[in-house]
Amino acid sequence: MAPKSKDSRQRLLEPLATNMAAFRAAMGLGVTEIGVIREAVRMFIESRVAVDDALRERFEQERARLRVEKVRPLRLVKKGDRKLT
Repeated sequence: MAPKSKDSRQRLLEPLATNMAAFRAAMGLGVTEIGVIREAVRMFIESRVAVDDALRERFEQERARLRVEKVRPLRLVKKGDRKLT
């Protein structure tokens, strides 16, 4: 049985939790659970969009939409207009 994850957000369940612990131990120091998960997600996305043109199109559209939502306009304030609270 795998040791309990230090990050309570990751609930891999068995046998995946044991496989993750064994993989991290085999890789050596510095390999974190989240690092392994991030790389796995990147590879999963890349492999799926590489073979499915319709999925790739939807993925790119959604990614573009999310990027636009992250952009926040700058608010310019004239010197002396600021109110200190």
